[in-house]
Amino acid sequence: MGNSTYSYQHYLLRSISTQFQLPDTPTIAQQPGIQSVFRVTCHYPGGDFPDSVATVVSSQVGQPTLTVHRNGSESNGENMLDRQAFEALTATLSTVKFDKLADQPDIPSTRANLWLIERAAGSFIKGVLLSPELATDDYQSLVFRLHELLPAAVEPLRQ
Repeated sequence: MGNSTYSYQHYLLRSISTQFQLPDTPTIAQQPGIQSVFRVTCHYPGGDFPDSVATVVSSQVGQPTLTVHRNGSESNGENMLDRQAFEALTATLSTVKFDKLADQPDIPSTRANLWLIERAAGSFIKGVLLSPELATDDYQSLVFRLHELLPAAVEPLRQ
C-alpha cells in the first residue's frame, strides 16, 4: 500500500470495508474494463457519525460511478459521477503527488477522525492515511478538494 508498516489504524479502516463485504481496491481494479478505482474509507470515533466507504470506479465505457456505504444504513446505490468532477479528482491527486505521499505524520492513536484514501489501477495500488481535522499542506489540499468534489463520500451524516 506504499507503506512499509501498517498501524492498527490501517487495520481498523480496512475492517470497515470488510464489514460491508466489499472487494478490496486491487480486486476491483483488476476486473476487465476497469481503468481506475478511488476509495475513501472514513472512521468517526464516538458514534456521532457512521463509518463509511465510498468507491469511485472508472471503466473504459460509460461514466465513472460512485457508491457509498455507511454503517447503519443501506448503500445509496451506484450513482453516475460527473466526468468533470472525476477529472478534477484525478488532477487533484496529481497536484498533491498522491502516488508519492506518505501517511500523514503525527496522527493521534485515539479519538481522531481517520480517512484511508486509496487509488488503484491495474496492479498499482496506493493508500494514504490521514486525519482530516489535523491535515496540513498537501493533506489539507486533498481534504478540501474531496469535500468539494465528492461531498457524499466524505461528509459525515448524523445518526
